[in-house]
Amino acid sequence: MSEVFASDLFILAIEDDPIYAEALELVLQELGYVNYKVVDNAALALKIFKEQQPDIILTDIEINGPIDGIELASIISSIRKTPTVFITAFTDSHTFQKAKG
Repeated sequence: MSEVFASDLFILAIEDDPIYAEALELVLQELGYVNYKVVDNAALALKIFKEQQPDIILTDIEINGPIDGIELASIISSIRKTPTVFITAFTDSHTFQKAKG
């Protein structure tokens, strides 16, 4: 079995807050990831998803535009099963259950 290195993975992150988006980029860089894209809305995320086929999705729940991160994850899953990690400040059980699907 071959090893997978951080530099081999393509990460698509969706975060609409510029400060958090920049912090997320810094964390990815510090962890050794070089192949990633951070966008702020579902429409652009879907475009990149279809064109570049990321290995993992990191998404905020509240993002710019009419589609939130939970809906985006559902759409992505219907296109191609891709590991998705939700990044959010929400801690209420309703949001957690909605994200669980």
